Amino acid sequence: MIAKFIRDTHDLLAVADKAKARLISFLGYVPALETSVFAEVFLREAMLEPKYNFSDRLNTTDLEALTLIKFREVLLTKGLKAALTPLFLRRT
Repeated sequence: MIAKFIRDTHDLLAVADKAKARLISFLGYVPALETSVFAEVFLREAMLEPKYNFSDRLNTTDLEALTLIKFREVLLTKGLKAALTPLFLRRT
């Protein structure tokens, strides 16, 4: 159990720089840590899944991570009411 935790942690750290660089390349700027930390972890975990393709092109997983960053930026700068605009609400 401990060995699996160490292996998983090592794998997540191995893709950390790739995930951050991917987000920066699509955003065009370096987001603040408080707005990007959850998106970075989400993207790291997705990058370890073999079912996802992370080529140079934007994919739906990238869009989810980018939306999370943008949502948190609006939430932290303009408040909850502004963050809950139809742009950020997902219909299921």
